[in-house]
Amino acid sequence: MSEEVLSLPAKSLLVSNLNTRKPTAESVAELAASIQASGQITPVIARPGKKKHTYEIAAGARRATACAAIGIDVQTIVRDIPDDVFEDMILTDNLQREDPDPYQEALLVERRIKSGASIAEIAARYGKPDSWVRRRMKLLGIMPELMELVRETMPHFNTTMLELLGALPEHIQQELVDDTYGLEDVKTLSDLKAFVSDRDCKLENVTWLDQPESFVPGCGPGCASSSDFSLFKDEGECAQCLNSACFFARRSLAHDHAITAALAGNDINDVVIYNSKSYYCEREYQGEKLKV
Repeated sequence: MSEEVLSLPAKSLLVSNLNTRKPTAESVAELAASIQASGQITPVIARPGKKKHTYEIAAGARRATACAAIGIDVQTIVRDIPDDVFEDMILTDNLQREDPDPYQEALLVERRIKSGASIAEIAARYGKPDSWVRRRMKLLGIMPELMELVRETMPHFNTTMLELLGALPEHIQQELVDDTYGLEDVKTLSDLKAFVSDRDCKLENVTWLDQPESFVPGCGPGCASSSDFSLFKDEGECAQCLNSACFFARRSLAHDHAITAALAGNDINDVVIYNSKSYYCEREYQGEKLKV
């Protein structure tokens, strides 16, 4: 791969559209002060842009922004970099920051897996434990529209909350995108679990009625087929439990058990996907069973 080191005007260096991080002069103020005092120690890496005399940054967008802020040229290594390598360099550069974006990390993991790398190889490449790779895999289930919504309005969502979003079935994720009322008030994992749960007792497709983890005193196996018809009523095509306190208690137990299992490290094809009506397992990645 041929390369040359150039001193380029900051305005000629462009942050790639593939980079979800767009540094500003304010966000790199400390770095700019350091460069002004000691000079630019590490060069930016870029490739020729689509327009003449422009260059697309692969690594070092913050450095280029800092140099622009103090009005100096940017020391740049210019290479001809193919698209797949270029995107990997962007993601790797973001990974090395103190506050890396977990979703970008997940994309990095996905790229490596698609190239045939094992979990152990990925972990070794980036100096991370195997569990880090497995947890990031869960984020790949988040719909792009929902991820964009979270970035814009819920930047406080931590990685565990994002993992939970990735475990939701697509139609529930779409509902969150279409109706965000109250989502801005979700601050914790417990808040998020409560938010995605409908406040009703419909039994349609509920599969946890016979799960021991959901049993409460006086209610357990065979609940839905009980001969005590006073416990249920028909509402259209769906039966409904009339003991809401019991129903919610059992549903809460099922939620907690399912989510704990999903976040604890099951096979990715066994990661729980849940909503208010059903709990079922269906997760597979590239046809391969992976630990997450």
